[in-house]
Amino acid sequence: ECCGSVGKGRMGRLLRASRRLWAPAGAAPASWRVMHGLFDFEHPMTAPLPGVPEVGAAPATAPAPVAVSRLANGVTVASQDRGETVSAVGVFVGAGSRNQVPGELGAVHLVEAAAFNGSLKRSRYAMVRDMEATGANFNCAANRETIIYSADGMRSQVPSMMAILAES
Repeated sequence: ECCGSVGKGRMGRLLRASRRLWAPAGAAPASWRVMHGLFDFEHPMTAPLPGVPEVGAAPATAPAPVAVSRLANGVTVASQDRGETVSAVGVFVGAGSRNQVPGELGAVHLVEAAAFNGSLKRSRYAMVRDMEATGANFNCAANRETIIYSADGMRSQVPSMMAILAES
């Protein structure tokens, strides 16, 4: 017996009922197999799913070199066109926690927490709505060296993603 002796109380009844659902050694419970159908361990991830067409590998291409440029306002931009349908963009600000002085401790954490919570042009609601409309994943992270604002989304949405990152 897997759970030792079980009492007569409510917990004991629950444990006894749960044992009835389990199949023999190592198999998934019957309820799991019914709910998940093809997606349990009995259908290996290496086997194709019935009714789903096979997708071939994309042709290998050499990535373009990284282009580095400096804008008129002093911002350095590094970019690389990989020719993919999904793009990742990021803004790296060289102002991590190591740059804080005793009277400003926690400011980097505050800036990180305030990311994407609205701007002078958009309310928090409008910013979240616009972020959702792009279908991209937005993130802000801070460490000792930098604060990083980033987004991953479809290539066609890069201008909208950059506008949101710039406002944050």
